[in-house]
Amino acid sequence: MAFVIGDMVCTVMVLVGLSTILFMLLVPTLAEYRKGKGGSTRPMVIIVMAVLIVALVGYSAWLYVDYQEWMGTQELEYTLNVTMAEPVQGVLYLPVSVNTILQEALEVDSDNGSITIVETARGLALRLEFTGNVTVHARLERPGDFLDFHLTMLDERHHETSRYHWVGLDTGGMPNGTVSVEFMLEQHSFDHDEWSWVSEEVDEGWESYKVHFEYYDWYYG
Repeated sequence: MAFVIGDMVCTVMVLVGLSTILFMLLVPTLAEYRKGKGGSTRPMVIIVMAVLIVALVGYSAWLYVDYQEWMGTQELEYTLNVTMAEPVQGVLYLPVSVNTILQEALEVDSDNGSITIVETARGLALRLEFTGNVTVHARLERPGDFLDFHLTMLDERHHETSRYHWVGLDTGGMPNGTVSVEFMLEQHSFDHDEWSWVSEEVDEGWESYKVHFEYYDWYYG
């Protein structure tokens, strides 16, 4: 975010500097023409000035429109990585964003997994059937706000003190102990960013895990 703002400021400074230089160079020339000197080239100077003015105004307008569009754009991203030291197959039930568009955009990176969105006794879940390491990912970018995008399967028992969400693992009785889950939900906008993430080795059955949360306000830090 800071780099984008810095780039915009530098661009404006360059435009102002160029405009000042052109003004300082052309005004004395025009003064000479007004005194009757260089009359044959006066139309050319006027044309050059008009073209420069139109170019500067047009570019400044484009920068303003582009800046306004950038200010109104938000990003929403969900990433899930499932890894294991030894081959394990089974089913994972994981928290997912309530945003249905993001749910529909989820994609699996390999043949090691397949996903569906299902309703469980603990809430809406991302159901992942896996036979090895797998990554699931989705990213949205749109103008305006995402009205709601929080994670599902909140454990209400810990709701007042911290954020815990349910995760379910079923390996059919196979020895596991090495199934590690990392998932992150990110939301980025002009004035703030926020992240919710988990990185845990998951136990068989249903357990609730603490979801770390971080919020950064670009105005106040």
